[in-house]
Amino acid sequence: MELRRKRYRAECRRCKTIRKMEVVGSSDDDKHVWLRCGSCHMVYLFPTSLFTKSNLGQSPLNLELALTSNSPTNDVIEYALHKTYALGQRIYHKRFNDVGRVIAKSKLNHGSKITVSFKRCGEKTLVEGIAR
Repeated sequence: MELRRKRYRAECRRCKTIRKMEVVGSSDDDKHVWLRCGSCHMVYLFPTSLFTKSNLGQSPLNLELALTSNSPTNDVIEYALHKTYALGQRIYHKRFNDVGRVIAKSKLNHGSKITVSFKRCGEKTLVEGIAR
């Protein structure tokens, strides 16, 4: 499904306010869309049914209320070298512009490495827990 706009306003659970969110991707079956908060860069999953023409014909306030009332259940955290991740956790990699799930972890001398299965670019090995 091609969305009409690249940015929407929705509630960010981390910022605890309504923020501008940028569309960063959609699911394979086009039933969900990923929106990233412009302030804290958290990525959230929303159903595409909220972005149909009938909903977009509403006033912006009504669309905001629909987006906040149907807040997503799957949080996605942006990847960073210094962060650590759990198995099964969803991460967003800015350079790949893709969302993936951590499927394996192993220890290194100064941190760990994780294997992430990304939606578009397949499995990648990344490092985590590197001190700044």
